[in-house]
Amino acid sequence: MGRLKQIIAQKVTLLAKLGRLDEAETIGRSAMASSKEVNDKQQIGGALANAYFEAGRIEDAKRTYGEVVSLGTGGYVSGLKEFYEKYKDSNETQHDFSSRLAKEYGGKIELPIIPDFKFTTLDGMRGTLADLRGKVVVLDCWFMSCPGCVIEKSALNRLVDSFHGDTNVVFLSIATDNEKALRYYLEHAESKFKIVPDGSDICEKIGVTGFPTHIIIGKDGKTLGYEMGGNEKQDEEMHPKIAEPLRKM
Repeated sequence: MGRLKQIIAQKVTLLAKLGRLDEAETIGRSAMASSKEVNDKQQIGGALANAYFEAGRIEDAKRTYGEVVSLGTGGYVSGLKEFYEKYKDSNETQHDFSSRLAKEYGGKIELPIIPDFKFTTLDGMRGTLADLRGKVVVLDCWFMSCPGCVIEKSALNRLVDSFHGDTNVVFLSIATDNEKALRYYLEHAESKFKIVPDGSDICEKIGVTGFPTHIIIGKDGKTLGYEMGGNEKQDEEMHPKIAEPLRKM
């Protein structure tokens, strides 16, 4: 949706300020349902939640923030900080506040199913996404010169280590760089994901438009998380969303 999401979010905000909240709600809800990108849903949903907040419809604001926060792993949506400051429980961090809203109101918006694709990793593992059904799959889409990808690399390695020995989770790194470049890169930078080279076509097929992007897929093939990353605590943010479905296996 790209630029269109910004226009829709701005329209929702403007209509609400003009006192036309019902119209803003109709447009926002429709756009959230039809958009495929998590970032689009979160930006539009954040605008709608903030409109509810400013109009004094606090329960609707909580519900909408909870819905969009649950789509990602970081727990942060535009406008949420101000809402948190006013309605947090005593000594509750913003992350805890976000997690509470997601648990109470999440699951109302489904993420798009990731289409099947073939892959071959640098160490010779071949297969398809469909072959991994029954396991939790974590996809990391990136490229070597991406600043955010570099920043989060150590955190992603810690994430893999935190599930050491658990054969019910698979970590696949979809790199857009070619095999030769990646092998040279890995002589100087460790990656504990299974790395798939020449992954541009895969990224395009599964709808990745920015890097790094992380996708978490449940054992039933449903998408549990889909968002851009790039921070030093990426492991802390992603771990709960991976661990939860594993506990149910």
